[in-house]
Amino acid sequence: MSNPYRIRRPSAGIAYQGEFRFDGGLSEENLRVAVSYDYLWLNDNLSIPLATITDIETAGDRVVRITYYNALADKHEQVGLTAFSLLGKVDQERVWALANALTDSRARAGKVEDFLASLASGAGGRVPSCEKCGSAPAAVIDLAYVGSIGVMPIVGAYVRRPFRRLLCRRHAVRACLKWNAYTSIAGFIGFPGILTAPLEVWRNTRSVARGHKLGAIATVMLFMSGWWFSGPVVAMCALVAVLKLVGRL
Repeated sequence: MSNPYRIRRPSAGIAYQGEFRFDGGLSEENLRVAVSYDYLWLNDNLSIPLATITDIETAGDRVVRITYYNALADKHEQVGLTAFSLLGKVDQERVWALANALTDSRARAGKVEDFLASLASGAGGRVPSCEKCGSAPAAVIDLAYVGSIGVMPIVGAYVRRPFRRLLCRRHAVRACLKWNAYTSIAGFIGFPGILTAPLEVWRNTRSVARGHKLGAIATVMLFMSGWWFSGPVVAMCALVAVLKLVGRL
């Protein structure tokens, strides 16, 4: 397992499963949460080893907050989960069922020290290496893309999708170029995308630069590459605006 925080959904040994959502409007995605003997699986982008969970608490019977240690990022992180009924109300029964299942499974899981030792030694295939090619060293890279059309919230659509990957330098740069290109093409033809797209291009670039310690010149080149694709799009939008203005004169 090159990335112990991103695995396939377990198909066996599931102690509890249910449909939840991230708390706080982080995402409207419906999560097919599964608690196994080793993992809390949320989606394809995040699965938490039970051994790394340091705290489980419920907030007002509405949210389960899980604090865990991300050894790859070397920091504690927190995620909140909530559940809703068909009527749109918080399903407190499901919230408590998840909290109890996590508490029971966590009590039977190993110690975080043992998990970190296995991660460092590569026991069980837990070698922090690139998800794409398996090479090392690899770094945790946070990327996102933006799509925007029309003017929100009047008429139009806006989407921002973040995700986290464990990638070597080569695949991190490739992924950054890919999503910067997408953002540059699809993010500049609407509002608020025309404002947020440049920020997203920079955040992607900064994540890769920090993760793989890129030099100043390489960072600037990677950042500027995200703008080469936006030029024709911006020019076309400007041309359409000018033609419409001329047509009104």
